[in-house]
Amino acid sequence: MDANLIAKLEALVASQEYLAQRAREELESFKATPAPDEFEEMRAQAFIHAHIGMNDIAAQQLNALASDPRGQQPEIINKLAQVKLRRMLPGDAQDAHALAKKVLEIGSADSGELWLAHQNIALAYLALGNTEDAETHAAEALQLVDDPRTRELVSAIRASRSDAVRYLSAMERANY
Repeated sequence: MDANLIAKLEALVASQEYLAQRAREELESFKATPAPDEFEEMRAQAFIHAHIGMNDIAAQQLNALASDPRGQQPEIINKLAQVKLRRMLPGDAQDAHALAKKVLEIGSADSGELWLAHQNIALAYLALGNTEDAETHAAEALQLVDDPRTRELVSAIRASRSDAVRYLSAMERANY
């Protein structure tokens, strides 16, 4: 049996378990909210849809929330960036980049939200093929929060950059 494949599959299952737990926490938090208004109802739905992978619905709901003055919160804007990065329709990487940059400009963002914004920017740059800026923002995220997912992102970016360098070197050698 391929140990690398097993490790990848275990990571996928763990990721889904984490997202299911986050959806459960969101539901429990919503249930504990006394007399939620329409904004709070949509927020709960949007975050649960995002956690369970219903990205199109989550994007619509998060866009509606973010267009409301109460929705100009780092948590909502970061979640919308994440959903766009998962969905990856044309223009989503650019949108995710702009959204995450907006979080960096919000004065109320805590270190966790700033970490997530830098990670989202790194992922957006990576999706756009800009590994240099992706690595810069991933490293900034890692300085804010020492998270294994961010360490893995930094390693993946560095590996992709070294693969590109090896490829270009091989191409140059083949041409001479």
